[in-house]
Amino acid sequence: MSDRWDGMTEDEIAAAARQQWTDGLAEARARGDVPPRVSRVKQADYPHLQRVGWTFQLRRGAAIGWRETLDGALRLGTVEGRRLTETDDLVVVVRLDDQVWGVQRADGLPWPPEPTAWSVPLEHLDLEVSAWALAPQVVDDPDAVVALSGDPSRAWVRSGRLDEAPVAADGELT
Repeated sequence: MSDRWDGMTEDEIAAAARQQWTDGLAEARARGDVPPRVSRVKQADYPHLQRVGWTFQLRRGAAIGWRETLDGALRLGTVEGRRLTETDDLVVVVRLDDQVWGVQRADGLPWPPEPTAWSVPLEHLDLEVSAWALAPQVVDDPDAVVALSGDPSRAWVRSGRLDEAPVAADGELT
């Protein structure tokens, strides 16, 4: 072990370490070993580092939040997969405690088939859905064809920020 720090205070050790770092960095830059600094403006401008929107997770077992109304209480549930309906549409099967629901997007966009996508991009955190109550055995049978009968319920689901407050109608947090 080196005794180069013996007899020095903590502040003196910190100052010496900073000076060694600065000297080493200057020598490396002189040799061309260290890339030049990138300004904070350019670092903040890289598109792949910026949040571009929300996603809804479709992976089986993903945690979701469920609301009966947009400003209602958030109930936690899980995604149980995707199933075909009698009309060859896809529904996402969601379990909330002892209830099982089949949900379709209220905006009319289809869910992607299971092997191709594990999430879908969204404009807002909460996604409005049409929901039908399903029999619990649908969860255990991946080949089950779901019959959607009756009028659907309206609900909002999210798979991110499950601990946050409801959002306003424009998608902004309240």
